[in-house]
Amino acid sequence: MDYKLLCAQVKGLAEAERWYVPLLANASALIYDNLEDLNWAGFYLLREGRLVLGPFQGKLACIHIPVGKGVCGTAVARDETLLVPDVHAFPGHIACDSASNSEIVIFGVLDIDSPVLNRFTEEDRTGLEAFVRQIEAALRPEDMADALCVRPMAEKYRCPALELVEAVFAAHDGPEEGQTVRRLVEEIRAKAYYVPELELVMTDAADDVSPASTSRGGTTGSCCCCPRWR
Repeated sequence: MDYKLLCAQVKGLAEAERWYVPLLANASALIYDNLEDLNWAGFYLLREGRLVLGPFQGKLACIHIPVGKGVCGTAVARDETLLVPDVHAFPGHIACDSASNSEIVIFGVLDIDSPVLNRFTEEDRTGLEAFVRQIEAALRPEDMADALCVRPMAEKYRCPALELVEAVFAAHDGPEEGQTVRRLVEEIRAKAYYVPELELVMTDAADDVSPASTSRGGTTGSCCCCPRWR
């Protein structure tokens, strides 16, 4: 497979339209039409702490996948590509299509299934990772207003509120306070991937937010890392 050509093609599609829906739809079609022995190719987007089905090619698919479950959820939890030669041997595999025998999941999340055992190679891993990076480079926060990228957006727009709450958690040892703050940490951590819709309102802690944390265009009581506040 000529992955350089595939990357050039998806780059051209991104230049024509950066909104994620047509871009991911056509990216799915590129994969499905150009790679042999596939029965499914498409994207899952992280929304409200779980994976939600995005544009794809193939049969009906699972709509929701919890993070940490199945091949897709495990890839997100580990933040890495998973190449599975035999899905039936993968612990907790979610069988959306009984015809699938092997699978590769690229962070992003690009999910590709094949009815052939041991279908995907290290060459596929390298080429498809480059393909997804090309898509990630094209997508801008404003183009993802109702969708969530998994890794790059979360790293680029990591929320200062999360670091603040984690610091508060580290400073409190009381069991009751600790449980309350732990729940808050987990909630914010889940929403830290929710970009650019993430708007964490610092209510009780608003007066404690340092000037430095609101110096990039945000207003007191709002998450200054959210694109709409820049």
